[in-house]
Amino acid sequence: LFIIEIDNFQSFSKTNDNAEINNIILGVANALNSILRRESDFLAQTSDSHCLMFLVNEMDYKYKQATLFAEKLHQAIANHGNPQQDAVTSSLVTASIGHVSCIPESHNCKGPQAFINAAQKHLKKAVKAGGNYSRTSLKFKHKYSE
Repeated sequence: LFIIEIDNFQSFSKTNDNAEINNIILGVANALNSILRRESDFLAQTSDSHCLMFLVNEMDYKYKQATLFAEKLHQAIANHGNPQQDAVTSSLVTASIGHVSCIPESHNCKGPQAFINAAQKHLKKAVKAGGNYSRTSLKFKHKYSE
């Protein structure tokens, strides 16, 4: 589970009109959606500045792969999520990302709410770090034998 928040969205929304705000939201959504590869993966907007990306049945998902995937998300937003970027505004849209993973049958996965709470906790850490960061944890990670 990846929870993604557009950085500085509140201040951007106070100084821009609805069309510009919608362009940013659509740009970020299209950028994130372009990375999804399987039918079981999905992206959902939960508020103006937040969305969830859920990757289902990622059995070989490991910490390093999650970190690399988060970097792909950041890169996609930088490349495609900036429809308003120009010489006048020079404002680059960035996002903060919190991530956790677990296997439902695992003893480490304590239910959906704990799973979401852990991802939100890591999102808060990413935002607090200054934005355009991602944070993840092995706490809810099922340990595989190599």
